[in-house]
Amino acid sequence: ACTTMTTYGNCPGEDELCKRIRHPLSYYERRMRTFTPLKTAQKPPLNPAKGPEEQK
Repeated sequence: ACTTMTTYGNCPGEDELCKRIRHPLSYYERRMRTFTPLKTAQKPPLNPAKGPEEQK
């Protein structure tokens, strides 16, 4: 699987998981199961667009 992914330019880097997986899609499925997104700060609400007279 890692050879196939490398051939098509899809290999994110050879790792232990890549060596054990037989099908390229299995790599991504397994990786997504163990992936935990980073906690991000909440963005403040967007301000409504101001008219030309309010931008002064």
